[in-house]
Amino acid sequence: MTMGPRASSAMGTVRCIRMGVRSPPSHHRRPFTSTPPSARNHKPPPPSNPQPDDDPFDLFPLSYTIQSALAKLKSDLATLRAGGRLNPSAIEALKVKFRGKGGKEAKEELVRLGDIAQVLPRGGRGLVVQVLDPDHLKPTMQALLGASLNLTPAPLPGQPTHLYLPIPAPTRELRLESAQRVQKAGEVAQNSIRGARAVVHKKLRGLVVGKEKGKGVRVDDVRRVEKGMEKVVEEGAGEARRLVEGARKAILEG
Repeated sequence: MTMGPRASSAMGTVRCIRMGVRSPPSHHRRPFTSTPPSARNHKPPPPSNPQPDDDPFDLFPLSYTIQSALAKLKSDLATLRAGGRLNPSAIEALKVKFRGKGGKEAKEELVRLGDIAQVLPRGGRGLVVQVLDPDHLKPTMQALLGASLNLTPAPLPGQPTHLYLPIPAPTRELRLESAQRVQKAGEVAQNSIRGARAVVHKKLRGLVVGKEKGKGVRVDDVRRVEKGMEKVVEEGAGEARRLVEGARKAILEG
């Protein structure tokens, strides 16, 4: 995953916090054993399902989860800002019905438009559907006309297998609907961020008041990591709010 400036800042925060915390001292002694050296040197095979590092002082998993939530949010918002259901991927998802080879006796087939054609953006408010097989041109046009998307496909001059789709300007109702979807996508991201914070907070609280209390963990260290946790969470939540606000403004005023 490619991290942006804010992601790098969050990762830097995690590293600084981690370096400032002293790990609990180990009180284990190596027990006496009569096992031969050859047996002691033999390492068992690694488990088939290795468990992740469960160090409560390590904030990297928290930061990684937040950055993953932000990456998904950016992807969802880009789709909504591009026109929601009228973007190329939505057109490719339409179903096209046609008969296979064999004439009237052949069975009807239902396939994705994206499997028999390419959908490419053209200009600011248009798409071009390039049908790969001329026999699929008529069924593809019928699928576009019957999609209830107010589309008017027309062959391009000199390119009979290319259909041009002028995308109508979104109505006020469509803009409001897209803005609501933007808000919902932001709520999903914020829930992911809050959930990641809750996991870390529970582990840190367990070091102070839970079963791990008194096992060489300093309260000051726990508080220091808690402050770092809140900083990482607030940076992620703030970025999510900015992304949502920018997308809503672009949709409603664009």
